[in-house]
Amino acid sequence: MRYLIFIRGNPSHSRFLAQLEKCVNFVNKEKREEDGIAMFNDATYIAPLPKREELKKLLHEVQRGDVVVIDQLSSLSTESEELITIYSQIVRKGATVYSVQEHHVDQDNFRFHLLMQDTKPRNKKRKKP
Repeated sequence: MRYLIFIRGNPSHSRFLAQLEKCVNFVNKEKREEDGIAMFNDATYIAPLPKREELKKLLHEVQRGDVVVIDQLSSLSTESEELITIYSQIVRKGATVYSVQEHHVDQDNFRFHLLMQDTKPRNKKRKKP
């Protein structure tokens, strides 16, 4: 088994380091001596799927039995349709996705979780009259 850690963000940013720490802590608790680990860092924030080279590498590399470890689902994409596409590609290859912050999400309830995320009210600041 391999653990493929996928982080999206700028390595010099504290949020990146926090994501990395959470993912590495999870892997260290779960992995056995013979398990492999690989890390992918996607520093592109707002780029369409074809331009996200690290994500494309991950999707090419992932194989049956792998566990793709992310901090949260939005690490894969903030766009619902794109997230479904990415998640589905990983699962079709026989791998699983583990979200450290959303560990209750699995292949069976992924779409429901995504639907619930899309219906949550956003915390937008209202303009003062």
